Amino acid sequence: MAFDPSAMQVTRLADADLGEGVSDTSAQISLIADGEVRQRCASAKLAAQIVTRAYRVSADLDEGQVLTGMADVLKRLASVRHACLSLAGVAEEHPDYGAVFAMATSIALDTVTEEFKWRQIGGRTTELPIALFTRLIEAVSSKQPRLFAKPSGQLDPSAARKLATLQAMPSMMGLVNLFDYYVIDPEAMACRLVYAVAAQAEYHAMQGVEGMSEFGQALMIQRAYGVSVGVMVEVYKACAYKDVQKLRDMQEIDRSFAIANYERLGGMGYEHVLAEHDRVMRKTYEVCDLIVSAQAGSLENGDGT
Repeated sequence: MAFDPSAMQVTRLADADLGEGVSDTSAQISLIADGEVRQRCASAKLAAQIVTRAYRVSADLDEGQVLTGMADVLKRLASVRHACLSLAGVAEEHPDYGAVFAMATSIALDTVTEEFKWRQIGGRTTELPIALFTRLIEAVSSKQPRLFAKPSGQLDPSAARKLATLQAMPSMMGLVNLFDYYVIDPEAMACRLVYAVAAQAEYHAMQGVEGMSEFGQALMIQRAYGVSVGVMVEVYKACAYKDVQKLRDMQEIDRSFAIANYERLGGMGYEHVLAEHDRVMRKTYEVCDLIVSAQAGSLENGDGT
């Protein structure tokens, strides 16, 4: 496969948010008035992410092999992004397509990054099956048909939910690869973590969307999912560390017996991880409400701080 630089271009970027994770500097980029400069900055950010991923794999090789590595990265990026765009269901000619394209690219970048990590640690899963994205969306759509409605052709809350749900999957599979609690089906466990992320994100996002436009609701939902994913990552790592430490503290024969028993029963229980995620999410949004109240008070008093 020849390296095609045009595959790195993000076409028709919207003036609004470029997508969570695609550009951490999107707030700064959006302040740039000139459209060509903004496009250049966003493209440079995206190109840096692609090149560094290829470089981490091929840093000790010559330039030709690095370009081959980039071609492989781009091929994988394109296949994941295509799957995400298909599931989002926003038409290419629609004005929202630029934002959706950027969000799908973000998901693809996360997937490629996680897959690299999984290969480094020898995880049970080394490549996220594309079919798992479809399986996930079908599952959440059947559980919440009102929230995950059929595509309307634009970036509405339903499309935002689908994209945010897809964005959660690489991180959740990464957690399962880190410590899988001896479950039989790691993909099913990753899906369950995504369900927990989605449930908390929906609950807290819906507290502040009344009166917003559909596009505003979509961005609020996307941000809430991002918060929920971040909390789950930290909570899971903390809980898994404690659970692994308990196993390490056992006598070797007792540990071997316990692990064999977990494998026979289909895995250790991890409901405490989900419960802790719920608790920390509540605390996170309690602090968020305090910050909002404090800011509102400052504006009323004319502080502007």
